Amino acid sequence: MSQDYSKRFLFQEADIRGCIVRLSNSFTDCYSHQEYREPILHLLGEFLTAAPLLGNSLKFTGRLVLQAKAAEPVSLVMSEFASDSKIRGIVRGSYPELDSLDMSSLFKDGTLAITIESSQGERYQSLVPVSASTLSECLSYYFQQSEQLATQIILHCDGRTATGFMLQQLPTQQLHSEESRDQQWQHCCLMASTISSRELLDLPDELLISKLYGDWDVSLYKPVPINFHCDCSQQRMANALLALGEQELKDLLEQQQTLSIQCEFCGESYQMGRDTIIRAAQGRNKPH
Repeated sequence: MSQDYSKRFLFQEADIRGCIVRLSNSFTDCYSHQEYREPILHLLGEFLTAAPLLGNSLKFTGRLVLQAKAAEPVSLVMSEFASDSKIRGIVRGSYPELDSLDMSSLFKDGTLAITIESSQGERYQSLVPVSASTLSECLSYYFQQSEQLATQIILHCDGRTATGFMLQQLPTQQLHSEESRDQQWQHCCLMASTISSRELLDLPDELLISKLYGDWDVSLYKPVPINFHCDCSQQRMANALLALGEQELKDLLEQQQTLSIQCEFCGESYQMGRDTIIRAAQGRNKPH
C-alpha cells in the first residue's frame, strides 16, 4: 500500500465519522528543493496534512487552498489539495531563530484562509482568526463556526512523515438523545487525545483504531492514494514575469537576454527570452 493516502472511517452505532491522512514521499517531494529548518518542516507537514483532512470533509471538485499570512518571521505558509488527491505546499519568510510553532505568535493578528476553487469556476473563502496556539485548534474552530460540526483534529509531523487524524460529529441519524450524542462524542474525543505523537505516526490504521475504539463497531474504508503534483508551466512562469509590469520587465531584459525563474513549489527552472515572453503575453490575451 502507498505510504501516502487518506483513509476514512465511520462509527456504525454513533453519528461520528473520521479520517486518517499519512504523508511520506509526497511530503519530502514538497521540500526536496528547499532548505527548510526543522521547525518549518513541521509547520509545512501539518499544513500539508490538514488540507486533505479538510478536503475529504467538504464535498467539492477542484482545489482547496489552506494558507496563513503574516509580516514576519513566516510571511506565508500554504498547502493545496486537489479533489484528485494531489498536494503541494510552500513556506516563505525569514526564520533563522525560529524555535516555536505557536500559531498565535507566528501569525499574530493574522488570519487562516480556507479557499475552495471549484472546477466550475466558483470560488469560496472562509477566514478564521489565528487565535489558538495550534493549527489543529484553529481548524476545529473553523468547523464549529462555519460548518456547525463539532470536530477534533490532531496533527503530527517529525520532519519526514506527517500524519493527521480527524473526528467529526454528524447530524442526528443513529441517536436522537442529545445527552447520549454528547456522551458518545466526548468519549471518542477523550480517547483520541490519549494517542501519542509516536503512536499516531507509527501505528498501522487498523491497530490505531482498535487501540482507541476496540469496543466500537468502526468501519475503515479503502485508502485513497495522495501524490505530490505541481502544475507549473512555462506560460504560468511567463505570466509571473508579466505581472512585474512592462517597464520593470523591459529593464530586466536589457540587463540579461534570458531570464531564469524557478517554481518555488517544485524547483523546476524555466529559461525565457524576449520572444518567449511576448508569445506568452499573446497567449494570455487570446479570447477563450
